[in-house]
Amino acid sequence: MARRTELTRTIRIGSSALRPFREQRLDLFDDFGALGLRARGEAECAFNFFDGQRIYRGPAIIPAERVRLNGECCSTGALFSRIAGAGASSSSGGQVTAVELPTTLARRGAPVRLEGLSKVFADAVAVADLSLEVGAGEFLTLLGPSGSGKSTTLLMIAGFLVPTRGEIFIDGVPVARKPPHERDIGVVFQSYALFPHLTVYENVAFPLRMRNLPASRIVERVDYALDLMRLEGLGLRYPHQLSGGQQQRVALARAIVFEPPLLLMDEPLGALDRKLREAMQLELKRLQRTLALTVIYVTHDQEEALTMSDRIAVMNRGRIEQVASPEELYEHPRTPFVADFLGESNSLCGKVVRAESSRLVVRTSAGMEVVTGEGVELAAGREVRLAIRPEQVGFLGSEERSDNVAEGVVEEVVYLGEAVRYLVRLTPGELLCVKRQNQRGSVNPQVGQPVRLGWSADAVILHTVER
Repeated sequence: MARRTELTRTIRIGSSALRPFREQRLDLFDDFGALGLRARGEAECAFNFFDGQRIYRGPAIIPAERVRLNGECCSTGALFSRIAGAGASSSSGGQVTAVELPTTLARRGAPVRLEGLSKVFADAVAVADLSLEVGAGEFLTLLGPSGSGKSTTLLMIAGFLVPTRGEIFIDGVPVARKPPHERDIGVVFQSYALFPHLTVYENVAFPLRMRNLPASRIVERVDYALDLMRLEGLGLRYPHQLSGGQQQRVALARAIVFEPPLLLMDEPLGALDRKLREAMQLELKRLQRTLALTVIYVTHDQEEALTMSDRIAVMNRGRIEQVASPEELYEHPRTPFVADFLGESNSLCGKVVRAESSRLVVRTSAGMEVVTGEGVELAAGREVRLAIRPEQVGFLGSEERSDNVAEGVVEEVVYLGEAVRYLVRLTPGELLCVKRQNQRGSVNPQVGQPVRLGWSADAVILHTVER
C-alpha cells in the first residue's frame, strides 16, 4: 500500500556535521535533514532523513557498489572506517564532503478519500452520503456526540464494516470491498486489545510475524518501535504488569511497527485519567510528526481534538457539519450545531431590526439589542441565531464603553481553577455566561452583585434560521 519512490540522496558533510560514533551508528547532517547509518554487514544500513516535505526511513538494503563516498564507490563497512575511524577524513587524506546512498524508499503517509459513503443498519442510517478527503501525513479528527456516526465511519475505513454505498480510496486504491488484512492499516482502540499471554516484545512483534518477516528484521523493527514509544527495558513484561499509559504505548508500538501508511484511532485515550491523557495527547502528536503518518482519530472530547488535529470534521447524525482547522472551527463555526458543540457559547435567538454602518442590529426574543460584525447583509425581520463565546464577554466599569453593553446581576459563580465562570441574568431577561481568567489579586464579582457587561460586535457569530 505504501508508495515507493526511487531517490538518490547526497549528504554533504564536514567534520562539524558528525554526531559521535556509538554502537555502530553514525548520523550525518546537512541543511535538509539527517541520514542515520547503522552497520549491518558490508551493504546494509538503516536510515532516516527529511527532504523538506516528508520523512523517509528504513531499514533498507543498499547494494555496496551503489554507495559512493566523495564520488568513489565505497561499501558501508568502508564508509564507517573512513568516516568514524579516520575522523571524517578519506583514505587519501582529504576531507569527506559527500556520501551518496541511492535506494528505493517507502514514502510515509497515504491520502484517504471517502466518496458518498453510507451505512444503514436495518432502518437506522448511521452514516449518510459522507464525502471527505484526508491529505497524506495529515492528522484529522472525527469529532461528534455519541451516535453521530464517527466510529462507524472509522470501522468502514478499517474494513470491519462494509459500506452500504460509496467507496473508500487509500493512496488512490479502492478498498471498500477488501478485507482488513489487505488494507495494511494500523488500528488502535480504546480497549488496547493486547494479548495477555504475550510479553510486550511479543505483542509488538506479532504483526511482523504475521507478515513473515525475517527474524533479524523483526528484532530491528521491534527495538525501534519500543525506543520510539519510550518502552525501553519493558520488553519482557506482560500487559498486566504495566500501567494504563504503558499499555497504551504498547498498543501504539504494535500499530506502527509494520510502518502502515494510515493509522486509525478510536478514542484510544478514553480510559486514562486526565493528567495522563493530556500527556499522551502530546505524545501522539509527536509520534505522528516523527513518522509523517496519516492519522484519522475519533473522539467526542473537544479539547483533545483541538490539541492534536491539523483539521477537525464535526459530525452530526451521520453527516459532516464542517471540516476545518481547529482555529477556523472555533472562531468561525458555519452552523449553530458546530458553535454549540465545540466549546462553550451563549446562544441568543432574535430578528434583524436594522443595519447601522454596515453592521446588523438584532433584537433578541427578550428584547435586548445586539450589534453584530460586518460582512453580513440580511433583510429586516429575518430570523437569526447568535453565538457569543463566554471568554469574549468582559466586565465593564461605569465609564467604559463597548459595541455591546448590557447590565445584569450575577446569579452564580463557578470556580474552575485556571478560570472563573459567571452566570449573569441581564435586565432584559437573558442569561449570559462569562468566563474570566483567574488572576491573583483580581477583584471578582460575587453572587447578587450588579454588573455591566460588554463585548465586541466582531465577537458575535451569526447564523440564519431556515424557515
